[in-house]
Amino acid sequence: MSVHAYVPESSLNLDRNTHNRVLELADEDPVRFIRMDEPDTALAVIRGIDSIERLAGWRLANQSFFDPPKSQITEALDAREREILGEPVDSSTSSEKIETGPTSSALPEAPVSDPSPNHPDSRLETDEVLVIERGDRTEYVTPASAGADAPYVSRTIDENGDVWNENDDLRNDDLLRRLNGEHERTTIDDAPAALGGGR
Repeated sequence: MSVHAYVPESSLNLDRNTHNRVLELADEDPVRFIRMDEPDTALAVIRGIDSIERLAGWRLANQSFFDPPKSQITEALDAREREILGEPVDSSTSSEKIETGPTSSALPEAPVSDPSPNHPDSRLETDEVLVIERGDRTEYVTPASAGADAPYVSRTIDENGDVWNENDDLRNDDLLRRLNGEHERTTIDDAPAALGGGR
């Protein structure tokens, strides 16, 4: 798989060998997400990471190219690592740093979890809704069922409460592109319009 990296600003002082290692581990360029003013996109991508090796690439990018490393990114990586390893997610515990060297093949496999009623690629919980404000319209994104073709279902409602668009083929990369507007994560109970209820 080829990785398309952006040309970083000179102020980031990238070490080419380290940057290549980050790209190899992460299968993407985490620096472009981590360096954004608002961390929402980076945090959303981190929540979707499902391998220790990819986490190692993100951790290496955060530690190598940001001085000091961004604490919110470090905390999210630590929490996601504990989730993948099946450890309790508790912010008061100290996490062990993962190996970022060439012995990545010796890293443990992610545990097999109980089957979810959601699509396996969905990064939202069963009762979770992503609310994206777009001027006079609001888009509600919910996880699709396990048998669906894509991980998300979206429903866009205008300011009058009329359904403007429904989409049952929303993928992770499509969702990331949509996150340039204001958005928040909430529950189905707090966003009944997501399922066709009142606004």
